[in-house]
Amino acid sequence: MRWTRAAGMAVLAFLVSGAPRGWSQQGEVVGRVNLVTGGDPGVVVVQIEDLRGSPLASVFTDEKGLFRITGLGRLSDNLFLVIEHEGFVPVREEIDLGLRQSANMMIFLQPDTGPAAGERAGVVDIRELAADIPDEAVEAYERALEASGDGRPEDAIEHLNAALERAPDYYDARIKLGAEQLALDRFREAEAAFARAYDLRPDGELAPLNLGVVHYREGDLSAAGGRLEDAAASFQRAIDFLQEAIRLNPLSGDAHFYLGATLYKAGIYDAAEELLHRALNLAEGHAQARLTLVNLYARQSRFDDALEQAEAFLEENPDSPQRAAIERARSQIEAASGR
Repeated sequence: MRWTRAAGMAVLAFLVSGAPRGWSQQGEVVGRVNLVTGGDPGVVVVQIEDLRGSPLASVFTDEKGLFRITGLGRLSDNLFLVIEHEGFVPVREEIDLGLRQSANMMIFLQPDTGPAAGERAGVVDIRELAADIPDEAVEAYERALEASGDGRPEDAIEHLNAALERAPDYYDARIKLGAEQLALDRFREAEAAFARAYDLRPDGELAPLNLGVVHYREGDLSAAGGRLEDAAASFQRAIDFLQEAIRLNPLSGDAHFYLGATLYKAGIYDAAEELLHRALNLAEGHAQARLTLVNLYARQSRFDDALEQAEAFLEENPDSPQRAAIERARSQIEAASGR
């Protein structure tokens, strides 16, 4: 049984209870605070104020400088993001929410070199120091990268296992091992590697993002084989992990793409569309997000929108190996639309 809209609606009943509330991104401000000179500014308070300077909301950044303020309702114009962090020039930047009532902002703090700057005694640095990795483990990891680049995944896995024997807490090696196993469709091995990486660094988005991809891929295969209950369970696990990845890094284009793609496969089209467009905003020209939107719009008989996305993909990816297939799809969409 092929995955059809009817099949998608059948799986919706399994997913809707776990879907996040308020998929509309109204009243949302996300972003990252950086230092102009590089490095980590520590934990910073980010505040939203109106034109008169009255505070509306505030939040702390995490150790990576990421912040997210949601639940603000429908916002008006003349809102400002304000940061007054000791040792840095104050920031007051107008927020451009746009039609979607959301904003993505990249803020750079300029060190205050004036006489009153003083020491940065108030800065909190909660970044955990990386564990020392033995040279032998690093060398094995580098050999794995070389093997992977040469298209030798089994050799890459062998070298990664050697690295992890010498350094079981080697986060990058765990992530790479999961990626190599996933490329070979070894879902349980990939899941185990990413889960261990998640334990090692629960504040990083890579592990939950990749765990989401594992379950998305499994769900896609189950749906294609007509195993709808299995697909629903896999898609729900993917949703949970991908939501966590977005919470940890609201600026991840890939996390937004995979969550949108998962919801598209489940037939939850409005939420999928929102997230896929967010992926395009965060990662300009995200090719897979474009292609998924082509399919989503074609399935909804929104032919003009499908053609717009197909044209954008062809313009942005003139040398793509998928070009011929997209051109054929464009012709089919034009025929279906009566053009």
